[in-house]
Parts: sequence; C-alpha cells; structure tokens
Amino acid sequence: MRTVYVTALLFLAFLSNAVAQTEKGRWLVGAQVGDLAYRKMKNDLGNNFTVSLTPSVGYFLVKNLSIGVVVPVTVNNSDLGYSASYFSRSVGIGPSIQYYVGNVNVKPFVGLGYTYNWNYTKWSDPNPANESVSKGYDDNLTPSAGVAFFFNRNVLLSAGLS
Repeated sequence: MRTVYVTALLFLAFLSNAVAQTEKGRWLVGAQVGDLAYRKMKNDLGNNFTVSLTPSVGYFLVKNLSIGVVVPVTVNNSDLGYSASYFSRSVGIGPSIQYYVGNVNVKPFVGLGYTYNWNYTKWSDPNPANESVSKGYDDNLTPSAGVAFFFNRNVLLSAGLS
C-alpha cells in the first residue's frame, strides 16, 4: 500500500510542473520517427531497409506558440537479390509553427510546416544499360494536428497527423 502512495505522490509532482512547458522563452527539442522498417523479401531474394527521422528544435515566442526548424531525413535501401539494388535519400530543412491549446498537461495542438528537400535516387542493375541516377528537389507544405502529453516540465510525448 505504501508503494501506491509514493507512486501517486510522484505522479502528482510530475503533473504540477507540466504547465510550465509551453511558457514564453522555453525551448522544445525533439525528433519524430516516421518509419523504421526492415523487410526480408519472399524466398530470401533480397531485403529492404527504410528509415525516416525528423529532428526539430523550437522556441516559444509567447505562451503556447512555438516556431522552429525541422530537418527531415529519409533513406530507403533495397537489395533485390539478383544483383539489382535501389537506393534513395532525401534530406530537407524548413520552418515550422505550432500552437498548443490549454493550460493542463494534455494539450491539443495545431501546426504548419514547410520543407525544402534534396533528393537522390540510384537504381543499379546487372545490365549497365539499365542503371540510372536521378537528383532533384521538392518542397512540402504540411499542416498538422494532434495531442501532446506533458509528463513533466521537460518531457512530452505527442501523437498527431500531418
């Protein structure tokens, strides 16, 4: 029974500090993992590895309003098993803005981000005539919405759609 009381007190202590997370002058540093997968193809004829990571940093200009920078990175590498392979990489940078609603430890948010991405793709084949490389860029405007749960003054976990 004593463990239950201690756990409840610690939980309340964490919650009491949570409302200060989105105050003016605070920094927000994090990363979003969009995809992390390794797949073995049928009959052991190859594999595929994909990772998508978006580190970000933000600053609260006023209470509940954050502006920041995101750096999305995506890598896809496929070995197709018959000496053919596919590799793609995309690296970007751009500004973002998020607004958190409320003064409690569970806060809905809405946001908007823009990224400019540099892309590289290479297809390798046993027949050199079929090999290709492409380079280019794209840009994305991404609205988002979700909910952030503030464990304490310094830690949050958010889930959202963008």
